[in-house]
Parts: sequence; structure tokens; C-alpha cells
Amino acid sequence: MKQRKACRTCGLKLPLQEFWRDRTRRDGFAPVCRTCARLYYRAWYASHRDQVIERVLARRRAYQNAIRLRQALSPGPTPRGA
Repeated sequence: MKQRKACRTCGLKLPLQEFWRDRTRRDGFAPVCRTCARLYYRAWYASHRDQVIERVLARRRAYQNAIRLRQALSPGPTPRGA
């Protein structure tokens, strides 16, 4: 098994520890090194920040609504000795 791999983005030959595991790949590692992937994801988040925040807030609201509904529909505690 080879100990180094070339990053698809920067082209540098790096040790396998510099790549994330990806079991769907033949060699078991992502084609892009961690540094390049991190830069890509940070840039993507910066350009999609509003959408990401809205999605998180919508998920949070849905979760809170589910909790409120569950509490409203629950019969409550039963009295002791009854």
C-alpha cells in the first residue's frame, strides 16, 4: 500500500494522514487533502452563510414545536395511590 497520495486540488504528494477516510473510494481516502477541503468548505460557508443559518433556525423551530406538541398531548403525571 502506498504511503503518499497526490491531492487533486493542490497537486502536492502528502502522507495519507493528510486525507480524510472515504470508504467509497478505491484507496479508502478522499481525493482532496484536509487543508484544501477545509479551505473549500470555509469558502462555501462564507458564500452560503444566510442559507445555512436559516436552515438551522428552521430545524430548531420544528424541534421546539414538536416538543410543545408532545407536552400538550401528554396526559401528565398520574397521582400517587390512585
